[in-house]
Amino acid sequence: MMAQRKRNTILLHGFLIAGALLTLFPLGLIGLMAFKSNPEIFANPVGLPSVWRFNQLGEAWVNGRFGQYYTNSLLVAAPVIALVVVFSSLAAYGIVFAGLPGTTAILGLFMIGLIVPLQAIIVPLFHNLNGFGLLNSRLGLILSQAAIGLPFGIFLMRSFFLGIPKELIEAARIDGAGDLTILMRVIMPIAAAPTLTLATLQFMFSWNDFLLPLIIIQDPALRTVTLGLFYLQGGTYTLNYALISAGVLITAVPIMIVFFALQRQFIAGVTAGAVK
Repeated sequence: MMAQRKRNTILLHGFLIAGALLTLFPLGLIGLMAFKSNPEIFANPVGLPSVWRFNQLGEAWVNGRFGQYYTNSLLVAAPVIALVVVFSSLAAYGIVFAGLPGTTAILGLFMIGLIVPLQAIIVPLFHNLNGFGLLNSRLGLILSQAAIGLPFGIFLMRSFFLGIPKELIEAARIDGAGDLTILMRVIMPIAAAPTLTLATLQFMFSWNDFLLPLIIIQDPALRTVTLGLFYLQGGTYTLNYALISAGVLITAVPIMIVFFALQRQFIAGVTAGAVK
């Protein structure tokens, strides 16, 4: 029995290590290419650079105008996170605790957003934004990303709210607290982990989103980091892969910082609704 368990543990660790290597290999390759020259990349893509060209990060930052694009992405991501967290919490509270009629059907309508791919709604979204005068505007991109993120946000917050004892809510109502007071002062303080998880996931989605900014934004001054990376050619007639790799590294830094800084809270939030 012990031998079988040990073999299973070794196999499991082997699969995990193999999966980690498959994930880290392209990231490491991009990291190496960011400090190489173009001839070195073509000669030996996986080899170490003969000279570490750290100046390419600065060159990519200046040529790619990433300072401006960082600001644009943050100005989009921050309100998107706020909208998704606030409205997901309100919707989840209404579904779980408010006793509204037809909550199952309402939840089903919300969950359609998890099923329908973004590509299927991009044409009507474009025409709707154009009709409301929100095309080529930061507000149009914010509202679109928030709408895309709401179904998952509602699903995540509802899963956690289902684990909260209803006696706690009833006690607050007996004390005279209204629904908004209960949500803000009773539920949200104990929902810090899933809230932080939702905010982290929404930041990653907004920061890495390429399709929505490509469709909505035409003004170069409003480009996000993904659009800036897309337009970073690095050459007139050829692609400078070293410069593009440096741009990829610059783009990925905020995501890596956020995830590694909040990984414990992220895991706690993902598993918060798994066990009552």
